Amino acid sequence: MKTYLLFLKLALLLLFQTTATGCDGLEYTHVCFQNKCIDAEVRSTSAGRIIGLLNYSYLEDERGMLFVFDKPGRHRLWMKDMKFPVDMVWIDSQMNIVEIVKNVQPCYDIDCPRYGGTYDSLYAVEVRDGFCEEFDVTVGQTVLIGDQDVRFRISTMASNKAY
Repeated sequence: MKTYLLFLKLALLLLFQTTATGCDGLEYTHVCFQNKCIDAEVRSTSAGRIIGLLNYSYLEDERGMLFVFDKPGRHRLWMKDMKFPVDMVWIDSQMNIVEIVKNVQPCYDIDCPRYGGTYDSLYAVEVRDGFCEEFDVTVGQTVLIGDQDVRFRISTMASNKAY
């Protein structure tokens, strides 16, 4: 039944535009893990990635943030001045999960630890703390970001700096 519902959600996503600009002027897309899809705010600029979830008080269950990097590399994230813990998921250019760090706590020190960067990735997703455990998100699973055209547009946008 879970598989049927996931395929139904994916089919509905493909029927509608899978990236959108909200009334706040920010870009959003869908990120589908094996057992759960979320709506994610897209951060594809250096400044956007630095700010990340900084201005958020919390993350709703079906929300997250998608970080799109300029090119594959060993990208690291931190939790400087965040207000809540998150799970972090890194995804490579083949759309496979390559690394997960769970229950990452906020940091209020001057020198905060950085997480990830063990493997090359092109994307990272931050979701609420406990999400990966609850929805059985594991390394090696394949992720769908929007549809194939959306992946191309996001990658092209990041590499051309056309924000």
